[in-house]
Amino acid sequence: MKKVSNILLTVGGVFHIINGIVFFISSLYFLIAAIAFFAFGYNWMGIQYDEAMTEETIAITYKIVASVYILVGFMFIGCGILSEIAAKITFNTKENGNKKNYITIIVLSAITDSPAAIVGSILGLIALNKEKPEVQQE
Repeated sequence: MKKVSNILLTVGGVFHIINGIVFFISSLYFLIAAIAFFAFGYNWMGIQYDEAMTEETIAITYKIVASVYILVGFMFIGCGILSEIAAKITFNTKENGNKKNYITIIVLSAITDSPAAIVGSILGLIALNKEKPEVQQE
């Protein structure tokens, strides 16, 4: 069971790394789109403006959309950092696994959506409990 846990933790760690890279690339897109909205007023979202909208309304709409893009961009940067931290902890737990690290992996993998790491850490907890049976005190 320990080998299966290590394999799943490796797969989960790789998923964390890929997830972090995708979050960083997505945040870059959102921040560039926000700059484009602020600086140039590009209509990337396909906002329809006919006779109903004035230029002032369009400018306000661009600023609101740019602000939302900046917020989402920074949230994606935070998620990318969290994914990379989860990858580091996942790979470190394979070598020296204890209960705290396995529980941390379960929580971080649930947040960053890596089911392989969740299953691997649960199996690692089971294997750890079977290796070291608790001594009952009388």
